[in-house]
Amino acid sequence: MSQHQKILDEVTVLLKEARTYLDIKNSSVETIDDKEFKGYLKHNEMVLALDEIEAISDSFEVPKEFWQCLLRAANRMNLKEHSKRYVKVVSYF
Repeated sequence: MSQHQKILDEVTVLLKEARTYLDIKNSSVETIDDKEFKGYLKHNEMVLALDEIEAISDSFEVPKEFWQCLLRAANRMNLKEHSKRYVKVVSYF
């Protein structure tokens, strides 16, 4: 397995884990529209998937662990601006 594929696999796991923290009980929506998120994952569009799951989270009260997943995913992809933003959010908890 190539290093690139290993990173894609790790990021996929982290983003799917983050998705598990989106709980309808703690939201302002009745259903979760994550079709685009899943499509981005399927096509290895990890930055788009990351941005989409972050956008979806706006309707939820998400725990610190959600943001930690996004932070770890951003770090694996070397997305410095995303990482900075997530570090700030995690520090609020």
